[in-house]
Amino acid sequence: MLIDKAGKEEMERRVTVLIRYLVPFLIALCILFVVLNPMPQDDSNRKSGPQGICPCGFHFSHTHTHMPAPVSPAQTEQPNKSEEDEEETAAISGVVVSTELNPVSNAKVSVGVCTTETDAEGFFSLTRVKAGRVTLVVHHPDFAPALEEFTLLPDEEMKNVRIILRQGMEVSGRVVDEQGKGIEGAEAVVMYHLPPAQLAAQDTTDADGRFRIKKVPAQGNFLTVSVNKNGYIPNHTLFRCADDAKIDVGTLVLTRGLSISGRVTDTDGRPIKDAKITVSGASCFSQGETDESGFFTVSGLKNEDLRVLAEAKGYISNFADLRAGSANVSIVLRKAARLEVSLKIEDIHDYEVRLVAQSRPVTFERKPTSNTLIIEPIPPGEWRLLLLKNGRIFSKKTIELKDGETLNADLP
Repeated sequence: MLIDKAGKEEMERRVTVLIRYLVPFLIALCILFVVLNPMPQDDSNRKSGPQGICPCGFHFSHTHTHMPAPVSPAQTEQPNKSEEDEEETAAISGVVVSTELNPVSNAKVSVGVCTTETDAEGFFSLTRVKAGRVTLVVHHPDFAPALEEFTLLPDEEMKNVRIILRQGMEVSGRVVDEQGKGIEGAEAVVMYHLPPAQLAAQDTTDADGRFRIKKVPAQGNFLTVSVNKNGYIPNHTLFRCADDAKIDVGTLVLTRGLSISGRVTDTDGRPIKDAKITVSGASCFSQGETDESGFFTVSGLKNEDLRVLAEAKGYISNFADLRAGSANVSIVLRKAARLEVSLKIEDIHDYEVRLVAQSRPVTFERKPTSNTLIIEPIPPGEWRLLLLKNGRIFSKKTIELKDGETLNADLP
């Protein structure tokens, strides 16, 4: 009896150990079978999922859940950001008032391309202003323009800015010639020593040579009034600023300057009309145009060494240097040549075309955007036509261009 009882206990112990280790093993085996051997799905068991029997004899039923495949950062499409989104911006707001601190309505407030108008309380607000050093300009027909400079940090909201508009200065004077006679039609302009140019003010002299420029802002300690008239040498006069003052700059004398006459022709001696003439010296500058016969006259110049430049469409620009005291000049323009290059290549973006003069340091460089490339205007003469690939010469040829010629060339 003792032996039978001991054997029975040993048997129970072995069964317990077997169950403890065998059952988890069988469960793991069933799961592995389901993963490696999915069953086809048909209409009869679409709701319950595919069924089957694993080698262990257990019945199973499973339903597939499709998970999206992971997407790498390189595959993720990023929305294109516009330049406006990438630009760092800020905001600025405030009020515009008069010297009596009364609100000024309908004043135009500008910072760069951002513009607004003040409301009935003189309030303004500008958003999406480009961050950095900015210039705020205020205009109103009853006041002189006002200008303030600020530094705006990215995403900053500058508030409570107060701009005071003043009546401005009134600058007057008289323009006369060397005999003291008033000059009518002279242009008087107040030139600012600081930007922006939109704050310039001007007037035109009357029959007695008088001018009166109103609503001039007192910017800085000194300003310059510049007086110009065709045929005369410009006069520039410096004056001291004073807020809301009336300033008389006195009598400004314009002296008649040197006049230069000349003619522009082509290589066959035919006149070239509508050619642009530019005369420049160390302290003077003036422009003009040729008439139907190719003649021109430019006046209001100082008696100094001058350069006369002639430019006309379809021609190569040319110039002549004049010594002080000279008053006549003739300039000959050569007709420009034109080159049409046909590129016999497939991937044009890897290539560059250069046209190099043989006898002078002149080079034309072009990056082709199609298989036909046009270079103009070109001075006549002998040239080297080069086709470069990645900075190295791929093909070259020598060509000669004549006056007014259109030449076709193939590369390579």
